[in-house]
Amino acid sequence: MSKFCPLPWNHLFFRANKDVFPCCETNMVKTTFNETIEKTANAKAFNDLRLEFLKNSRDLPPVCYNCEINEQARKGSVRERCIATFPELDLNKAKSMTNEDGSVKDFKLGRLDIRSSNLCNYKCRFCGLISSNSWLKDHKALGHEAKDSYDPKTGIAEFNLPWEDLKQHLPYVKEVKLAGGEPVMMPGTYQLLEELIAIGNTNIKINLITNASVLNYGKKNIIDLLKQFSNVAISLSIDGIGQQHEWLRSGKQDWDKVEAVIDEYTKIAKEKNFYLFFHTGVSWMNMWHLEKMIKKFPTHNFMFNPVKGPDIYSPQHFYAKQVKKAQKHYKNLYNKTKDKRYKDLSNSLNTKHSQKDFNLEKFKRTTNILDASRKQSFQNVFPEHAWVLNG
Repeated sequence: MSKFCPLPWNHLFFRANKDVFPCCETNMVKTTFNETIEKTANAKAFNDLRLEFLKNSRDLPPVCYNCEINEQARKGSVRERCIATFPELDLNKAKSMTNEDGSVKDFKLGRLDIRSSNLCNYKCRFCGLISSNSWLKDHKALGHEAKDSYDPKTGIAEFNLPWEDLKQHLPYVKEVKLAGGEPVMMPGTYQLLEELIAIGNTNIKINLITNASVLNYGKKNIIDLLKQFSNVAISLSIDGIGQQHEWLRSGKQDWDKVEAVIDEYTKIAKEKNFYLFFHTGVSWMNMWHLEKMIKKFPTHNFMFNPVKGPDIYSPQHFYAKQVKKAQKHYKNLYNKTKDKRYKDLSNSLNTKHSQKDFNLEKFKRTTNILDASRKQSFQNVFPEHAWVLNG
């Protein structure tokens, strides 16, 4: 079976620090922005990746391990979803587009993912400064230095992709991924959506990934713009409720506010027939609490993804006996209730365990530093795991 992926031929992922990747699922292949989108797309690193796909279409390149893990866990991967979005861009089409050196003739963006800023009001435990300026203080507390691309006072990094160059690609775009940072806080999100509306390209897929903490940028409301598109998926990045949400994601007491925003997104999704779902990271910390979240939102869809990094949070690197116990629990719940969400959750814990031991000392050090900085307590929020810090 072919393991081809269309993304190296029609997609770029832009980060706020000007790093550019072939997609959001790998950080192993990258370049820096070079004058135009087309020149950047034909960087040697990307050309080599295309040639690797064409040389061996039966196996994914090693750098595509994130999709490999999701597919092993029987979760839909980015690769699989993009094959469905771009059925015309198959292996034969890719070969016809590719020069001998791996470059692409007349490269056009079909899928767009721009993180024009790392501006974010959250500091998720498994995130970092590259995706959230709110991490600046804790980034330094953990002994890391902030590179010159980040403002030393605010931690903000910004990348202003040449607008006129980008506009030339927008008529060809079939899918836009809005992520961050927090995209609802970014002016570039509104500029992009408004331009797509202005040129009439509103039948494309808009994929908004949000922490569900805000709905406005100044006087502009994200829902007002989303209403003008026919195919919208709203992905709520939430990994628990109440204290678990606040420890894992926000670093502050804001669950009541988030719950109110979830209600607003739920209303518009029902009114416009948008696809709304929780995009939930499954770590070993929250694996026993997700049952409460499923019960609290009985009519909502969930996409459960095993946390892949940092390793100290990943179920793949935690003690296998503990993970398998939770996996069995959710499998039993599915057998009892036939609620497919429990089956999906069980499958997300069915990851191949690495031979690498769980780095207990690193977890203790990181957690103690961040808990002190954020005035939080891992033991209070996850009492079932208190033994990990005390052991």
